[in-house]
Amino acid sequence: MEYINDTIIAISTPISKSAIGIIRISGYNIIKIINFFFKKKKIKERYAEFVNFIDPNNNEIIDNGILIYFKKPKSFTGEDILEFQCHGNPIIMNYIIDLIVKFKYARIALNGEFTRRAFMNNKLNLHQAESILNIIDSDNIDTVKLAIKSLNGTFTNKINIILNNLIELKILVESYISFENEDNNIIIENINNKFLEIVDKYNKIINECLNSLNINNINTISLIGKTNVGKSTIFNKLINKNRSIVTNISGTTRDSIIDFFSIKNNLIKIIDTAGIRKTKNIIENIGIKKTKENIKKSNILLFIVDNKLNTSNKKEFYNNLKIYINNINLYKFIIKNIKNIIFIKNKSDISNNIIGIEKINNDIYIINISAKNNLGLNILTDEIYKKLFIYKKDVNTDFLISKRHLNIIEKSFNNIKKYNNLLECYDYSILYEDINYSINDLINILGKNISNNDLLDSIFSKFCIGK
Repeated sequence: MEYINDTIIAISTPISKSAIGIIRISGYNIIKIINFFFKKKKIKERYAEFVNFIDPNNNEIIDNGILIYFKKPKSFTGEDILEFQCHGNPIIMNYIIDLIVKFKYARIALNGEFTRRAFMNNKLNLHQAESILNIIDSDNIDTVKLAIKSLNGTFTNKINIILNNLIELKILVESYISFENEDNNIIIENINNKFLEIVDKYNKIINECLNSLNINNINTISLIGKTNVGKSTIFNKLINKNRSIVTNISGTTRDSIIDFFSIKNNLIKIIDTAGIRKTKNIIENIGIKKTKENIKKSNILLFIVDNKLNTSNKKEFYNNLKIYINNINLYKFIIKNIKNIIFIKNKSDISNNIIGIEKINNDIYIINISAKNNLGLNILTDEIYKKLFIYKKDVNTDFLISKRHLNIIEKSFNNIKKYNNLLECYDYSILYEDINYSINDLINILGKNISNNDLLDSIFSKFCIGK
C-alpha cells in the first residue's frame, strides 16, 4: 500500500455494545468535520468538550458525547486528530462514520493505518510500532510490561548503541585504509578492541532476544494419562465450561481438545489429550499419536494417575509408577522431564485420599483432588502458576521482540563475526563494506530508510482497523 495523505476514520474500541465507543479521525479535514458535523466554529486543542453530532441531512442530533482535538504535530499520527467519545452502540458509531464518508470528508481507515501514519511521520520507529501490537495482543502481564518498555525505547536504545559502535569501527577502518602505507599499529589495535567490544554487545543482545522470544510464547499444558482417570473433568473445570465429553466409558476423548484459561492474568493454552492405552481402534490410535505429539510441545504436563495408586509405600509407588508409565510408552520422556510434570490423583472423594499435596521426594509430588466436587483445584492452579511463571522473574531481558528482529540482528552480526580477530584481517576494504551491511541491517529493524512496502503492509495488516 502506498502512503496516501488523506483523512481516515475508524472505530477504535471493540465493536460491541458498551458504555462508551470511540471514533478516531486523522488528516487534513478535521476542522471541516468539526464545523460541519458538530457545528463548532472554534475548538480548543487537547480539551474535552461536550458536543452534539448533527446529521446534516435533517439537522437531527444523532448522539452526544466528548470531543477532543489534537493539533498536528502533537498527536499520535503527527496529523490533526479528532476523537469522539460517544455511546458505545455499533449502530450509532457506524451511522456517524457512514455520514462522514458519504459527504467525502474521510474514508475508512485500513488495518493499522493510524499507527502506520505515526511511523511515516517519525512519531515512532518500526519496532515501537510493533510494540503497540504486542501490548494489545499480549497473553500475560509480564509480556505487557516488556512491550511497554519496548515502546518506551529500551530495545531501540540497545540497537542504537551497537549502531554507534559500528559507525566508530567504520571510521577507524576508514582511517586505516587512508593511511595504509604508514605505521598503523595503534589504529589496528584500536580497530581490534572496538571489534571485540561490538562482538560482546551482539552476543548479549542475541541472548536477550532469545529470552524475549521464550517469554512471548504462550505457555501450553497438556493433560495426560490412561483412559477414564478424569482428564476431561479437570479440563472442563479449569476452562470453566463443558468442552470435553465426560462419561464412564474408557476412550471417550479420541482427539485433542484445545482451549484457554487464565491464572493471575496470564493466559494459558490447555490441551485435553486422548487417553493412552493399547487399542486396535484406528481412530483412537490416531488420537493417541497426536497426544504424544502434544506432550512434547507442552511446557508442563498434568499427569493424572490412577487414584488407587499406592503412595504410602515409596518403593511400591515407584515400581507401580514405572509400570504405569511403561504401559503408555513414555517412560524415557517422563523421567527426562520429571521437573515439568505435576502428578495428580483425581476422584479423591471416592478413594479417601486427603485433598492436597503429597510429597514423594524432591522432584515428585502428587496433588490429590476431586475435580467433580471442586476440591483441591485452587492448589492445582497455584502449582501450575509456580511452574510456569515463577522462574520467569529471573529472565534477563527488558524488551519484547519477534523472530524477525532476531533474524535481522543475527544477519547483521554474521557480516562481521566471520573475521574472528581483526589483527588477522588482511583486506580492510572488504571489512569496510561488511560493516556497512551490518549497519544497514540494524537500521532496517527501526524502519529507517525502509522502502519495502510489502514488509510494511505485512506488519501493519496485523493491527485492528482503529489502530
